[in-house]
Amino acid sequence: MQELFGDRGVFQKTVWCIPLFYYVLEFITFQQLMRFDQLGREMAAPMWPIFWVRYLGEYAAYTPHLFLIFLTVATTLAAVWYRYRPARILVFLAILQYQSYMISLFGQEHDFYVPLFVSFFFIFLPDIWEKREYPEELRRRFTSIFWGAQAYILLTYTMSGFYKITTFFEQYAAGGAHYFSRDAAALYVAYWQTQFERTTVLGNFIVEHQFLSSLGLIAAFYVLTFSMCVSILPRIHRFWGIGLILFHLSTVMSLGVIFIYNVLFVSVFFLMSPFASEKNDWRELLRDLPVIGFFARAIL
Repeated sequence: MQELFGDRGVFQKTVWCIPLFYYVLEFITFQQLMRFDQLGREMAAPMWPIFWVRYLGEYAAYTPHLFLIFLTVATTLAAVWYRYRPARILVFLAILQYQSYMISLFGQEHDFYVPLFVSFFFIFLPDIWEKREYPEELRRRFTSIFWGAQAYILLTYTMSGFYKITTFFEQYAAGGAHYFSRDAAALYVAYWQTQFERTTVLGNFIVEHQFLSSLGLIAAFYVLTFSMCVSILPRIHRFWGIGLILFHLSTVMSLGVIFIYNVLFVSVFFLMSPFASEKNDWRELLRDLPVIGFFARAIL
């Protein structure tokens, strides 16, 4: 992995990925404009990044829309002038303010967790966009920051996987149904459909085919839990990206929960990963898979 950081080809591919992140961010921001009419509600307790709101008095009613306007302007500037550090700093501050407001308003908001931290990482990208020849040390800094963003995204999935595993132990200790029960997926989907009074594309199939659905649930746990390991396994970046996208698509079709933003970020950072090999033998992919690779190396 270390030798890839200074590689010229990897560096050029990384440079191309940076604007794609800001284009996706711009798309997400325009999607947020649809929530404009929801922003007039009163916050229970503003988070610390927006502590200043409480001092505005009667003018505080206008701040929700200012957050969204600030975010729209900042992401637009970053999409055009992503090469300039002030634009990247501005978009990070805008996301921090908007995300803090949304959490203060709704209590939980997932849309901007990934772009918040990734935009912070990208503040520190070296300004080496225009030159034809770059010192290896600067190339290493540039690509290692991008890799850090990839690692953070994978960490969020691993944390989700570990949370589900700890929940399994709690469920098992309580003697009830747990995530690794034969009917776990069926019970979960049935509960979700009953709770929200809606039928999903794969809902009935999962309920009727418990064994197959339980295998799918275990596969999802595997992809989530071991995602962080993939950060140092560049040959399977694209393969793992496909797995994460399939996980999100299965969530949409089974639970009706849409994570389109995550799919877009996974596409930019892993399907288009600058570290991924252009050609891979299927045996090499199997050998690199976490845990499975241990057995694959012994067989293949």
